[in-house]
Amino acid sequence: GYILFGPADSLTLFSGLLVLMLAPEFFQPLRLLAQHYHDRAAALGAAAELLDRLEDLPDKAVQKHENVRNADPGAGIVLDQVSAGFKPGQPVFSELFLTLESGSVTALTGPSGGGKSTLLHLLAGFLKPDQGEVRIFGLAPGEVRFGWLGQQPFLVHGTWADNLRLTTPDASDVAIETALRQLGLGGLIDERPEGINSPVSESGAGLSGGQGRRLSLARILVANYDLILMDEPTAGLDPDSEVYVIEALHKLAVQGKTLVFSTHQPALLTLADHILSVSGRGQVLDTSRGGGHYE
Repeated sequence: GYILFGPADSLTLFSGLLVLMLAPEFFQPLRLLAQHYHDRAAALGAAAELLDRLEDLPDKAVQKHENVRNADPGAGIVLDQVSAGFKPGQPVFSELFLTLESGSVTALTGPSGGGKSTLLHLLAGFLKPDQGEVRIFGLAPGEVRFGWLGQQPFLVHGTWADNLRLTTPDASDVAIETALRQLGLGGLIDERPEGINSPVSESGAGLSGGQGRRLSLARILVANYDLILMDEPTAGLDPDSEVYVIEALHKLAVQGKTLVFSTHQPALLTLADHILSVSGRGQVLDTSRGGGHYE
């Protein structure tokens, strides 16, 4: 047998459309419940990992604070017979020996996937070498304060000032506004009635990619780091944003900061004292005048 469905005399086009429009609203509580359930599960998993990492935080925090005071910026950066890679048994670098002078500007060039980011992660302490030793101003990576600028801006929900005070909680309003204006963001501040206390979202809504990157760089200017590491600081920026970033990096170089960045942009190479070509075969070649060969 079979069953016939409709058409029903009482179901008009208007009532049918009304049912279709109300159906999502009817099921919305169930969708929200499922979404919150997954968010809760993700939060519990993240909280468990954070608690494990924070168990020994007080002792480590004291140790790092003491090490920062004992850092010797004049010692420069040394990678001594370092072998490292992200995949076991597939080292990007094998017994690499490399020295960078304190206060120098070093540009890392080379093909994508050649090892530029790996080298930056070694210097930052994000990646530990399989063998050998990395020394930053006489200390191990992670024991020295440094500024990091990735390809994606790191922003938190709050105000412009909140974002710049993430690493320097006691920064004054004057220092924050000076850093923002130095990076060409003064016009945006003036347009907003609340100035540096204007809200900004974690996703940077209302800001272009270049503006978000400059906001992150302003945080580094306020923190006054001796070492600044940057992964493609001008990649994907509009010409105006690129000019402001290059000018800011030039001022940092004049102040004697140690800068290491990866780039494919010729304009950034003009700032560099050393241009290191990372070949992807575990070799680093200094292509600047008087440069050497490292492997």
